[in-house]
Amino acid sequence: MASDMNLKPPKIILALIGGEVLAFSAMGIFGLKHNPSPSIPTGWYIRTEESGAQFVEFCPPEPFASLARERTYGDFGFSCRFFRSPFIKRILGRFGDVVTLRPTGILLNDQPVPNSKPLQFDSRGRWMIHYREGRYLIRPDELWVIGDDPRSFDSRYYGPVPKYLVRDYMRAF
Repeated sequence: MASDMNLKPPKIILALIGGEVLAFSAMGIFGLKHNPSPSIPTGWYIRTEESGAQFVEFCPPEPFASLARERTYGDFGFSCRFFRSPFIKRILGRFGDVVTLRPTGILLNDQPVPNSKPLQFDSRGRWMIHYREGRYLIRPDELWVIGDDPRSFDSRYYGPVPKYLVRDYMRAF
């Protein structure tokens, strides 16, 4: 009879799922994050103080967060608006640095940044909107970010990241 069938999942599956949830929760408590994206080297990152950080985890500013969702840039998640995970990017510039955006790439304090030429199209052939060309003195309440992969969706396209959107400062683990 159907009423006699036990439809409960096996306890081992529940234990494995529970263990995985517990492990990821513990990693978050200790500030560990895994980056699967090619924007920066894949691997583990750990929370650090702002002054010692090479990387930053943040939710992108609007309207670029909506664009990232529509184009499925980044991973599915619940930490940022519109069911996306935060981005982790390399910190390009901080307060007092000067960023110059040109069609040929970025200059940081008048030094060229490798692989920083803005792309005209993303990897699926969609037109990319670029942040305004010009010279920018970084303010105390913002950061400029860049990915190591030339296809990264970063400050070349959305400009500075307001610090209020920063979730964590990170370094490689």
